[in-house]
Amino acid sequence: MKFHPGIFILSAAALLPGCDNSVAPFASGTMETTETVVSSEVPGKIIELQVEEGGEIAAGKPVGKIDDTQFRLQMKNLQAQIGALESASPEVALQLAALEERLAKQRMEKARTERLIAAKSANKKTLDDIVSEISYLERTIAANKSTLDKTVLEIADKIKALSAQMEICRDNIKKSEIVNPVSGTVLVKYAEPGEVAAFGRPLYKIGDLKEMRLRAYFSAADITRLKIGQKLAVVADFGAGGTRRYGGVLTWVASQSEFTPKGIRTRDERADLVYAAKIAVKNDGYLKIGQYAEVEMPDEK
Repeated sequence: MKFHPGIFILSAAALLPGCDNSVAPFASGTMETTETVVSSEVPGKIIELQVEEGGEIAAGKPVGKIDDTQFRLQMKNLQAQIGALESASPEVALQLAALEERLAKQRMEKARTERLIAAKSANKKTLDDIVSEISYLERTIAANKSTLDKTVLEIADKIKALSAQMEICRDNIKKSEIVNPVSGTVLVKYAEPGEVAAFGRPLYKIGDLKEMRLRAYFSAADITRLKIGQKLAVVADFGAGGTRRYGGVLTWVASQSEFTPKGIRTRDERADLVYAAKIAVKNDGYLKIGQYAEVEMPDEK
């Protein structure tokens, strides 16, 4: 059997393991973004939840509602209690009006009696009785005023406490409206209308897929060549679909080293300790959370 020499050489080259001239990556890691879990701020039945996985939602947009019937009923009950207390609160001036009028008359009578005594038309016993009556009325007015003022303050404190509870109800009614806190894409939906939400129950998770970050790991030797704000090239792996190259900016470097995470490659495969760093990348729609990517070595200057 006869073999063509050119075919033999080509086949051998394809099978040789050492013929790959690709350069080891400067660093590698996975794509991530800021993820926000939106949870229920009040307990109750979910009346409405207008979010779907993959849908984009703007910050500040109302997306659902928790049943607030109980909070509104509490509000009515508190309003009734406040109304009853306000009606029961005594009017101090009105309560003391009769005593104040008697005191004023006795003081006028005292002055008239003193004039009569000076004219020797009245005796001192009459004046003493009037003075005694004035003293009694002053003590009675002071005691009643103290009691009434105390009652007014106690009622005012109760009204203040009930008003605070009303503010809590108003706040809970406001929190019953589910408002999306940040702009982004719904990543996971955890609840559906008709379900009962407890306080703090996750409803959905949202993330900004337009602004991605590559969390990469660099060896101790390589990290010294980097600085915040430095531009780096990121190559994302798309499997059989090949790779895509993106421009990135270094935004964060860990202050402490850590052991190399499993599956992460660095230029120095022998490195045990590496530094985590984040590289901001604009997403063109192809990048996904958890996708593997590598960082190209920057040009030496």
